[in-house]
Amino acid sequence: EPFPGPKWVVRRHPFAVRLAPRSRARPADRTSEYGVGDEVAEKRAMSSDSDEAPKAHMSWPRFAARAWHLLKYIVKYFLLPFFVGFGIDFQLSIVMYDCLDWLACVRLGSKVPQAGLGEPALVHREELPLSTDGRWIVNQLGTHVRFRCINWNSGDFEAAAVGGMHAMPVSHIVANISAMNFNCVRLPYFPEANPWLQGRREPNMLHTVVEGLTAARLMVVLSSQWRNLQVHDALRDGADFSEQAWLHSLQDMAARYASNPYVVGHDLLGGGPAHGFARLRDLRLAVSGGLTENDTASVAAAAAIRGARAISEKDRHALLIFDGLDFDADSSGSRMSDEAVVAVPPHMLTDLLGRVVYEAHDFSWLHGEFFWAWLMHWFCIGQVLVVAFELKRRRGGWKVRLHRFQRDLQRPRRMSFYIAILSLWAFSVWLSSYRRYEKNVSERWGFLVEDDIVPVWLGEFGISPITYADVLRGDFGKWAWWRQVTRYIRERELDYGYWALNGDRFGMQEDFGIFFHNYTRLRHPWLVASLP
Repeated sequence: EPFPGPKWVVRRHPFAVRLAPRSRARPADRTSEYGVGDEVAEKRAMSSDSDEAPKAHMSWPRFAARAWHLLKYIVKYFLLPFFVGFGIDFQLSIVMYDCLDWLACVRLGSKVPQAGLGEPALVHREELPLSTDGRWIVNQLGTHVRFRCINWNSGDFEAAAVGGMHAMPVSHIVANISAMNFNCVRLPYFPEANPWLQGRREPNMLHTVVEGLTAARLMVVLSSQWRNLQVHDALRDGADFSEQAWLHSLQDMAARYASNPYVVGHDLLGGGPAHGFARLRDLRLAVSGGLTENDTASVAAAAAIRGARAISEKDRHALLIFDGLDFDADSSGSRMSDEAVVAVPPHMLTDLLGRVVYEAHDFSWLHGEFFWAWLMHWFCIGQVLVVAFELKRRRGGWKVRLHRFQRDLQRPRRMSFYIAILSLWAFSVWLSSYRRYEKNVSERWGFLVEDDIVPVWLGEFGISPITYADVLRGDFGKWAWWRQVTRYIRERELDYGYWALNGDRFGMQEDFGIFFHNYTRLRHPWLVASLP
């Protein structure tokens, strides 16, 4: 007789619950001393007596089924939540930009948005030249002068042009800069592409822009950009612009604008391949002579010292701006607690005393923690949406669904999964918090400001909308970074230079630019109004 019992039983499965027919066993088989059928018991006894254990064997259909279930598990619990979160963030960023622009247009009307909450920023001629006092840049009266700058980048390297001159006259762009309440412009230029610096006295666009800015009482910082420059004979192979030519160009620029007090400073190592690896610690080594010829960072640091002294020969009042490590994001090498270096840092050199400013750059891609925080944050939100979708698919009303969800919470595995998601989300919030950002910045260059050592100018920082190119670069978490960096600037009263004014750059669209390509309409009015 067949074994009495239920015809169908529930079999547990790692991914689903299915009903399967139960095998029918004879009562005689259940009375075996092995607890199974006689034939199976005899086979097991024979296998136990043999010397070799039976080899495990898995058929290809069974292996393919397990691989398929594993793939479904990865897609459901990892890939699907990630892409759901990414899609939401991508669309929300676009909608948020549009909403902020619309609200700014409604609030401002026909008015031009102003940076710095509309505080007066222009500097009078009798207050110049500027100098440094501790962490502050001060005028002749000893009053703090805050740099609220905008970067006006070159539009075409080959033509040595300044961006926007093809669309609008200089006077129109300068008037817009003043209307937005900026008091300073950082002008990057390429010495090897500037015809005036190459000995040709043809009309120079850079000089026209400088004269237009200073006539409107806007301060100017000239930033020498390194393109093909090498700073040592051993590194000069293939270069078409030597260090001596670079030093000569610095002296020419300093001599030309020494009589113009509104040209307040020179950025020495802006934009080149070597400056990103020149530690300020190496600047101190350059003074003591502890340099090696094969050390690119040390050679570049020594060149910066020589460039500062070359400028001082022609203009003894201009500020001298030194860059740091890691694309100007790290100035930790200037700590006086470094016992391995006996030389003093540049801001304590007697011939440069009271004129040295350190420059830092800050962008979202320089902070990897914001990328990982974004990844974990939206992964957790995607998991919540997947769970909500599963609840919606279940039959019954919401009370029945919630009751089943409560039963799921009583299962240890599901409860552990939900606790892990909540913990991951809390960790992402901490990772992108202001306290952690403040600590990271303080370790890099903020200690110079907090300890009242020397002025630090945030020469470049900016934000752009999320684009498909950011997916390839992994540049996410911009909004969290923007909130933290603007708060840090506001609390520390930092001098800054937003990147950038341009609507285009080298013939392409400048996503960070304040203007559109025609230089007549602002790209994001809310962004200017949100600058500290």
